[in-house]
Amino acid sequence: MEEKIIEILENVFTESIEFDREKAKDELLILFDVSNCADLKHELEVTDKLLNERQRVLDAIPECESHGKCVPHAIEWIEEMKAKHCC
Repeated sequence: MEEKIIEILENVFTESIEFDREKAKDELLILFDVSNCADLKHELEVTDKLLNERQRVLDAIPECESHGKCVPHAIEWIEEMKAKHCC
């Protein structure tokens, strides 16, 4: 991808006869979109892992009597266990 960007930029600076400003702009936008898609894909993968880990923790903790699998209850339960079993 870097080579393609360099090629496009070289054309911009040399203003070669074959240079087409609109085509260069379109190509850069496509490269930018591809890069953004890769970043978004990575962010979605990380988010998915975090959600899976959150669910794993909720599944391991006794359920809240009022709400079932409840994040505030889970946080409270974890803090109680840490206080009880640490230091």
